[in-house]
Amino acid sequence: MKLTERQFKCLLYFSFLGSKVLYFPKLTIHYLDQNGWIGILLAGVLASVLIFIIPKQLFQLSAAGPIIRLLIYVVVVIFTLLLFILEVIILSQFITLHYLMGTPTRVMLIVMLVVVLLLSRYKLEHVGRTAEVLQFLPTLSVIIIFLMAFMHLDFQTLMPLYLNEPMNLIKGSGVFFFIVFADGFVTLRLGEYLNDTSRVRTLYLQTLLKVLLIYLTVTVITLMFLGAALTKISTYPFFHMLMNIHWFRIIERIETIFSLFIIVTSVIKLTVFLFLICHSHGFKHTERFQHISRFIVLLGLFYLSDYFLKPPIVIYPWLYDTGALIFLVLTLVLLLVYQLARVKYKK
Repeated sequence: MKLTERQFKCLLYFSFLGSKVLYFPKLTIHYLDQNGWIGILLAGVLASVLIFIIPKQLFQLSAAGPIIRLLIYVVVVIFTLLLFILEVIILSQFITLHYLMGTPTRVMLIVMLVVVLLLSRYKLEHVGRTAEVLQFLPTLSVIIIFLMAFMHLDFQTLMPLYLNEPMNLIKGSGVFFFIVFADGFVTLRLGEYLNDTSRVRTLYLQTLLKVLLIYLTVTVITLMFLGAALTKISTYPFFHMLMNIHWFRIIERIETIFSLFIIVTSVIKLTVFLFLICHSHGFKHTERFQHISRFIVLLGLFYLSDYFLKPPIVIYPWLYDTGALIFLVLTLVLLLVYQLARVKYKK
């Protein structure tokens, strides 16, 4: 199985996005008030620097010994499981609260997992081609939203700049990195399926720049439209802003376009994560075994997700405090374990 550079970039792009766009402006307010956009820039710089400590041997891991492969696989799976559960819970709640009121969130959770199971039956190249076709959706959505919201933006809400509290800035930037950009270090494992693995870092940096622009735009627009106080109390601040935009009559329900962007990117992201959990170990199995393993994994993920399923007002404080600490630990462990790939392989 091989991925083209374009497919790899699209899968990485979608893995960075997903449901995080829904709550990210709220996250920036929690730590840095109206200066959250500065923290996003610093987090992006950190993510750009850390890619250079990833050993190139990681992308030829099939030549490594079984113990090294197994250790890296186990850590990747643990991190990916957490990311998968968080993604599917928030997405299920979002769809239930805004489009299927009265429908139990558990039902939406089952539907999401069934869709991911059906998509996972296709090879990763097919998922990559789908991502290629749909890659315009996030960028186009944000551009349209920016144009529609521009007349209502208040640039004074981004002022004043508080740069005299460096510890808060460092803490906020670190949390943004661990919660938003750490997904990319998990998805980097797909670099093994490129023909030219030496291009992985370059492709990662190109994708990171696009993602950074998306998150900057989303955060700044939300803050300028809603203000810091309203952004802080909104469950989904960016979506809240969209519901109040009425400019083009031909697109009276702009939030529908945004919802489509969120759902599509999240489903592809979940499919990639399922592949990383079930097939990134490098050991060969029959196709039937792969189907069974995916079903068993998704069944386990359903029970785990259902166990942790709580109202959004409960999830977010956990994400800001305990969740951020868990992401910190797992990211550090992941980066350390990746260094095992530097061990000389046996011929």
